[in-house]
Amino acid sequence: MYTTNTSLNIIDSAFSVIEVIAEHDYKKSAERIIAIIATAAAIIIGTATYISTAVQLFWEEHGQSIMTRAFQTAIIAADFAGNCYYAGRKLRVIANTASDRIMDRAYYSLIA
Repeated sequence: MYTTNTSLNIIDSAFSVIEVIAEHDYKKSAERIIAIIATAAAIIIGTATYISTAVQLFWEEHGQSIMTRAFQTAIIAADFAGNCYYAGRKLRVIANTASDRIMDRAYYSLIA
């Protein structure tokens, strides 16, 4: 008796699902999905167009000064690197002499 009721309940549920599927309006669902996709595409395209136009206008107005300052920054950085290199070469002699003297004093102070 229990298995018969369970079987009938399963069959009844299956027929209920089939009835819902049969009564579903696929045309309306398809139109709704197409409208959602079209809206999302319009928002994405509109936003991308606005951003690209804004960037182009910004570059037209400020592009020359950006390029000039970038070139100046590159030259200043190269000049600074060269100055550090030459200062390092000059300081190496001083550092070698100072470290030699310190090591000699430490050696002779330990021996004496």
